[in-house]
Amino acid sequence: MRHLIVRAASALSLALVLLCGHTSAAAQPANSRLYTLDDLLNQAAFGGASIDPTDRWIVYEQAAAYSDLPRYDYGLYNRAASNTLWIAEARSSSKPERLLAEAEGIGHVLGDWSPSGRRLLIFRLQNDRWSVGVLDMATRDVRWLDVDPDGGGFGRIVQWRTDDELILIDRRSDTLPFVMGWDAEAMVLTRDRWRRQATGTETSATLMGSGRFGADTPVSPDVDIVRIDLNTGEKSVLSTGRFVDLELSPDRTFVAAMSQGAMPPVDQDRPLWPVDKPEARHVEIIDIRSGVVTRPCGGCDVAPHLMGWSPDSSRVLVWMTGPNGPTSGELAALLPDGRTQTFDRFGLEPDVTATQVASFTAVRAVWQDDRPVLRARPIGESRYDWYRLDRSGAVNLTAGLALSPGRMDVAQGRDLIGVADGAIWRFRPNGRRERLSPTSNLRGFAPFDVLDAPRVRYNEPSIGATPLAINENGRLVGQGSTWRLGQEPGDEELVAPLAATGRQVVEETVRNGVRTLALRRSDGSSRHLATLNAYLGDVDFAEPIAVTHTGPSGEALTSWLYLPTRSVEGPIPLVVLAYPGRVSRPQRDPAEFMTELNFQQLTAAGYAVLTPSVPRPFFPGEPGTGLADQLLTVVDAALEQHPELDSDRLIYWGQSFGGYSGLVVSTQTTRFRSIVVQAVVSNLSEKWGEFAPWNRADPRWGISMRHDAGWAEASQGAMGGPPWSDPDRYVRNSPLFNAGAIETPILVMQGERDMGLGQAESLFTALWRQNKDVRFVTWWGEGHTVESVANLREMYRHILTWLEETAGPRPQGGDPSGLSSGAANSPPRPHS
Repeated sequence: MRHLIVRAASALSLALVLLCGHTSAAAQPANSRLYTLDDLLNQAAFGGASIDPTDRWIVYEQAAAYSDLPRYDYGLYNRAASNTLWIAEARSSSKPERLLAEAEGIGHVLGDWSPSGRRLLIFRLQNDRWSVGVLDMATRDVRWLDVDPDGGGFGRIVQWRTDDELILIDRRSDTLPFVMGWDAEAMVLTRDRWRRQATGTETSATLMGSGRFGADTPVSPDVDIVRIDLNTGEKSVLSTGRFVDLELSPDRTFVAAMSQGAMPPVDQDRPLWPVDKPEARHVEIIDIRSGVVTRPCGGCDVAPHLMGWSPDSSRVLVWMTGPNGPTSGELAALLPDGRTQTFDRFGLEPDVTATQVASFTAVRAVWQDDRPVLRARPIGESRYDWYRLDRSGAVNLTAGLALSPGRMDVAQGRDLIGVADGAIWRFRPNGRRERLSPTSNLRGFAPFDVLDAPRVRYNEPSIGATPLAINENGRLVGQGSTWRLGQEPGDEELVAPLAATGRQVVEETVRNGVRTLALRRSDGSSRHLATLNAYLGDVDFAEPIAVTHTGPSGEALTSWLYLPTRSVEGPIPLVVLAYPGRVSRPQRDPAEFMTELNFQQLTAAGYAVLTPSVPRPFFPGEPGTGLADQLLTVVDAALEQHPELDSDRLIYWGQSFGGYSGLVVSTQTTRFRSIVVQAVVSNLSEKWGEFAPWNRADPRWGISMRHDAGWAEASQGAMGGPPWSDPDRYVRNSPLFNAGAIETPILVMQGERDMGLGQAESLFTALWRQNKDVRFVTWWGEGHTVESVANLREMYRHILTWLEETAGPRPQGGDPSGLSSGAANSPPRPHS
């Protein structure tokens, strides 16, 4: 949505850089205290930050303490519902002030600046309504528009055409957008259907179909693409359809609009992937002046994350999908007059950004002057490069680099600019390149914003912007020597750039959980803006200690151990917090806001915690085979390197796939004294076919079973196909069918709104049937993770009580749980 702003709540975990990583626990400061649950739940947060086009104004979001949020059912927008906006003048020393009058309340989210900076878009989440308004910077008055904007996250939802005109997607509904209301709205519909059944006045049925009856399944409603004149208030509809994304041409004459189409049949010749494109996508081009709408290539199916205008506004670059998998198809340009131009790829196979959970995310392609540049590789080779597809052949722009850039960050004239091999590079059309940064160890600066279309992160270089990158200390640096770094961050400080222009950057710095926002200028000067969570400054957090070991193939691996910050008598019980399939990384921010699996709560209660590196193959490997042995190899390495740990009090703790893995481990070994699992899978065949509760109540928003069936077939489930293709494989990898081997006490916790509640219930029933030790907690209204403050308090009470009962430490005094809930022990409320 905007290149000067980043949504910090999601991006910070990706952008923070550990500056000085210690490999042993630091000495406790004289005023240290234990980390409490109140410390976790009372954390406030900075959100997005933005700098206006004139470099005069800095605006940022500040969210309330988590325990003070107005609602906990808005998903990614839980924090946003408490946001206040603050403004500071870049060259002034005055304190930041509230941007909007207090009468406007809370729940405001930053949008884009108008081209001159005279106006600013502001979104508002209040009273179960999502609205958009325009702030006049001269008067600081905001005018709320008579539209229902989409919520972003899937496509671009609004763009400025001029300072006085907007193009946006109007949902024509006062309900919440799907991205924030998907489950809250489903619960409302469920209650309504219960009422219908109870009164007998209306049917309560929903209907879905497939094959010849596919039309029985409802689809998302039509929306409008509208043009709004802010001077006259006139709103005109440009087109109507199931639109999810829009992009204005550089000359502001045309709108390319992407819409959802029919759901294609599932390919029977390959496993289903969880994030395969669920519906066809079509692009139409709207002439804003005449209102003429064209649908080039006859409404062909295109990839969802490529829709880029050429610099001269004559064509839109898309990937027309083919019938033989994601790499088949054509790179094409759609013209406003309805014509289609395809480009010879000269035998190159595109990078479709496939991952373990998605077989087709996006083709990466951008314009370089009048020709497309595609990230691709020759068929049969493994390396991807950026190729300019000229008429006479493909020109490799990134040949000779150790690793080609994942994206092109900036377009300057006929040149593209990206970060590779630790430096900023300029790539010219003829294949020549120029190194622009004298410093090394740089990485790309790619702001993340939940309002943005995913294609912006893949395929939208900034036009004419100053090339920026992040150095090894987390500091943003510019091209050449135009930026002075100033004072580098101190020991144990973490730095994340939130918004930047060619002359200044808004940075968030974290030290021991205390968050500071500052403005740093290219001349090396800086200015403090705000501080949050100062009460965490004297908390003693556990620090990562390296545990070295070998992997399944003899490779050298490192896992991470965190010793308790509370003194305990005798050997220390060890909690293994596992998520097989990935390599563990040391925790970067010790006060990282993790509501699930917050192991710092356990170290404060007297437990050591090990986060093991347990790489696992996907299909054709099986998720359960040899899992306990592989995990215990890491545990034994930790016990050998740290004899203070108690080998007789081993505890397993896992969530989601880590929860499934804990159940598998419980069927393969009795070495763990206690097991805690959350959001579990116990029966892969049931996981394969289950509906999500929200989709069961409201089928319009896609078929959720595609995700879980795909998870079981081609992702972490690794079954390779549906249950009837290899039922024995499903059975031997499903803990439910091996529950007779379970001897370890298990605490099972599951959200009522999560897929898998029935599986958790089945697992509990299997252990109940055998009179084995199990405790089962259902979190009503919660999904895959627990969000409500009251439920979080109860969750950690359950976990700590369970561990005390089954494998707890022997404290030297005080509360054995390490959790304080009384007012006398609570930290002060956070403030700016």
